[in-house]
Amino acid sequence: PNYSPETADTALANVTTAAARASALDPTLGEPYSAMALVFTNAAPRYIESREAMEQSLRVQPEDTAVRYWAGSPSILVGYVDWGCAHLDHLLEIDTLYPAAMLWRGVGHLIHGDPDHAGSLFRKATDLGLAHAGLGMHDVLAARGQFDEAAAQLARGLVMLAEGLSSEQLMSLAQGAYGDAEARKRMVSRIIEDSGILEMLEQERPLEEEAREQCLLSSSE
Repeated sequence: PNYSPETADTALANVTTAAARASALDPTLGEPYSAMALVFTNAAPRYIESREAMEQSLRVQPEDTAVRYWAGSPSILVGYVDWGCAHLDHLLEIDTLYPAAMLWRGVGHLIHGDPDHAGSLFRKATDLGLAHAGLGMHDVLAARGQFDEAAAQLARGLVMLAEGLSSEQLMSLAQGAYGDAEARKRMVSRIIEDSGILEMLEQERPLEEEAREQCLLSSSE
């Protein structure tokens, strides 16, 4: 359900079945509970059950990096920032070269108002090959007023989330998000051709309210 929201209706049943089978085969695995936690967070959403599943995964396999990751990153996403960051810190003690954990730990630093530490982790994640590290780095650059560079990072970060869009279209999308009126107009033309892009904007990188109004005005011209 993270990257395929259209599967949300069937995700809970499918994950429940698969997790039960995995636990029956090996009851020492924490990841089946992590999978349940993730689907409760994203597809249901049922946050109390998600937290219970996370805690069970940690009881079963506390030193597993995937278990720590899937306790940490979704928790930050829904607002349990300190709890999530603690698990990512523990993960990075186990594996100092876990780029996805660096990305989300960097997000935690951003939430706490520390773009310098965030940027350091995003750069490390990029150096380790994380293709979408720009989804974090663009916020650091924007906080410094480097909006052109921020748009470029956002465009790179969106590659894995925007199948079917060219690099030029992704750059227009990112520039529009950062206030480029001409880029917005280019994207409006594309939106008219393919309404799926508007859905992606809503799900992955919502525009500021002013930018939304500009898009609507441009489409009526």
